[in-house]
Amino acid sequence: MRKTMILSTLLVLLYPCTMLFGQQAGKDVNEQPVPEWEGTIHNFGEITRNNPVKAEFTFKNPTMDPLVVTSVTTSCGCTVAGYPKNPVKPGESAKIVVTYNAKGSGYFKKTVRVNFNKAGTTTTLFIEGIVKTEG
Repeated sequence: MRKTMILSTLLVLLYPCTMLFGQQAGKDVNEQPVPEWEGTIHNFGEITRNNPVKAEFTFKNPTMDPLVVTSVTTSCGCTVAGYPKNPVKPGESAKIVVTYNAKGSGYFKKTVRVNFNKAGTTTTLFIEGIVKTEG
């Protein structure tokens, strides 16, 4: 009985300590670092077929930890994205550069998925516009 009481008392006393060590700078360790984007949609307006165009998407790391772009995937082969290979330090900004080379005519809307080093942290960027018909 005495051992159980001592063990219960220790658990009650140690629980607040685990809560303190489970937090950093007042933030829950389960909180996902979400980059702050200046914008996630770029409209090119009218563009010409077979004439590549570029859009830049800027984001800032608002967290206290480095933010790493682990991968970028595009919705088609006509869209290519460049991204920073080095960690983005706390408070710094970086860019995702998207190049689109239209092969067809008419309206288009493409997606670019940006994945970060923290599980579940993904942003979808959009590019859209109209490819002029030739003639």
